[in-house]
Amino acid sequence: MPGPGSRKAKAKSKSGPKSTQATLQPTPNEYIGCIDNAEGWHFVIDTLCNIYELPDLATRSGLKKVHANFEAIYRRLDKAYEKHASNEKITGGIAGIYAKMSADVLLRNKLFDKGFLKRLIPLLKVEASQHLVLRALSSITHNCGDKVRMEITRESNYLAKYMQDFPDNIVGSELTVAILSHCLTSFVFFEHESAAPDVYRSLQLPLIIQAVTSAGKRPSVSAYTVDHANKLICMATLNCAAACLSSPSSINFVVSGLRSKDWAFRCMCLGGLIRLHRREAQEDTRYRDPMKLMAAVQRSFPDHITDILFNLNAARRRNFQNAMMQCAQDHDLYKLGLTIADLIPCTEFSVAQGMFQSENPTTGEMETIDIGLPFVMWEDSLPHCAKAIRARGNTADADNADILDIKFYIIRQRLHDAFDLARKEIQRNPNCAYFYHALSLSADAEQGLRTSKKGDMGINKLQDASELGDQAWQEGIAFLTSALEDSRVYIQQAPPDTRYMKNVLYWNILLRLTIQGPEMSTDLHELNTARRQLKLADEISALVGMPSPATYLRLTQETVLRDDEPHHHHGPNCNHDQTTEDEIAAWVEGLQLDDTKPRRKPGPQRLHPKINSNHVELYRCSWCGNPSAILRKCSNCADARYCDPSCQKAHWSEHKRRCKVGS
Repeated sequence: MPGPGSRKAKAKSKSGPKSTQATLQPTPNEYIGCIDNAEGWHFVIDTLCNIYELPDLATRSGLKKVHANFEAIYRRLDKAYEKHASNEKITGGIAGIYAKMSADVLLRNKLFDKGFLKRLIPLLKVEASQHLVLRALSSITHNCGDKVRMEITRESNYLAKYMQDFPDNIVGSELTVAILSHCLTSFVFFEHESAAPDVYRSLQLPLIIQAVTSAGKRPSVSAYTVDHANKLICMATLNCAAACLSSPSSINFVVSGLRSKDWAFRCMCLGGLIRLHRREAQEDTRYRDPMKLMAAVQRSFPDHITDILFNLNAARRRNFQNAMMQCAQDHDLYKLGLTIADLIPCTEFSVAQGMFQSENPTTGEMETIDIGLPFVMWEDSLPHCAKAIRARGNTADADNADILDIKFYIIRQRLHDAFDLARKEIQRNPNCAYFYHALSLSADAEQGLRTSKKGDMGINKLQDASELGDQAWQEGIAFLTSALEDSRVYIQQAPPDTRYMKNVLYWNILLRLTIQGPEMSTDLHELNTARRQLKLADEISALVGMPSPATYLRLTQETVLRDDEPHHHHGPNCNHDQTTEDEIAAWVEGLQLDDTKPRRKPGPQRLHPKINSNHVELYRCSWCGNPSAILRKCSNCADARYCDPSCQKAHWSEHKRRCKVGS
């Protein structure tokens, strides 16, 4: 594998910046007065750059010189910071210089190793430099590593308190929300344990969630702040559910995001709401005790449920008991089998538990009688009827025979036999809906109804998409729309008492809000039919002694329907006057390439209109995407660039297909 920059070295004179040991003195007194009286940070920072003879930090070549003479430059600035620690303008200006250098990730790492955050963080407590430091931190945290984020996360409680203490400080709130979103998501979103448990435990999560929510719901809020606030809350719901639930406004904030016009934004909201209940949710119960089912049938259902269950279709109004009485007379198992097979897809209760009985004239008690049929209990008729159907040899009846056998296995709790037969018969006839219904009872979601899986996959795909319209984006849209269509078909065709009906209805409600949210009415009357169907399914579950468990999907749809309150998140950006503190934004953003083209277009991200590290068009590492002025080229193709050998090694399996090896 070619090493970065390993082709024959060219003879270059190291004509880097001359060592300026003589200029290591603190800021000359004649400049201090000018700095103290300066009206903008731009002038302060430029003055300090001139005093300490720094290279032009607005070009890649200038940052290369900083790399070459980093130790001397850092000593210069650090000594000045120590000498003038009580001068807010000088310390703030040096912080701005550090922020500019941090546009180069490799320089940022060097500064971090030197402990520059210890210089930066205390300036948060200084009112004059707060905006400057917040802008610097916003830029730094946008593309930094976990070490930097962890150190800044330790200040999260202070940052949240800052937002609460200064609720009218729009600029400060915008920047603080971005910083918290950049940093905290790495430590509050985890499956088993946080990457930094001690930092996670130190966070005052209710304070942070409430402060971020308040900033995101401000009337004049920008889309930039809403996006960052929403991302933090949505990523925190899994492990910070108590903090989120203690702030109803934060839940309403996320629910209202389902009305956004942005696809990815709506999917992030849905993902956050689903994660909110993952930890507390009960397990889904698909198995039903057959004895409870039969007992419920014998008790009889309320008339309105009976009418629905047994009168779904005019062609299926035949009664199981009547069919049995007819069979007692004609002993036609083939005819009985066709009748039962036709009833089974209509309802879970298609096969009643009963037997042929007559009254003993002596005792007056009902006794089982033998009427010459090969079964006593009615449910035992199913395999005999299936055998009779197969004996006729009519291939058009094959599905009916299999439906009878599968239903018998389910009644007898021989679920593995039912699943095996359903899988086998799907290969023969993939168009029989009952075979899929049988598989949906399996604990294996891959083999059962795919609505839930498609919904989860669609959300994940859209959130991970790097660019609108790319393959991941298209796949995410396809998964969600397909899941919604699956749910519609299932609801239309499956009986209302089927085990999976409630889960499909949950997904149907959530997916319709996610896909159609911006177009739906304020009162959500479009969901009234699904709500009625869900109410019926709940009634049936209660009647058969199986109350609906509080699964994460159930809790999610309850939260959505309870807290839905449309808001227009993506309103115009807040319009506020630009203060002198804001001038640092333009300076931090000023870096441009002097002799190169952009390496590659970064994926779409909502970034602050003034602080946007992606505008710093440095070369980007072909593996990790980090920007720097001193990335090393691949020695073979001279096209790919890397931070170090580890990045090149990680990228090699992909890059080797395009690298001009041997050319």
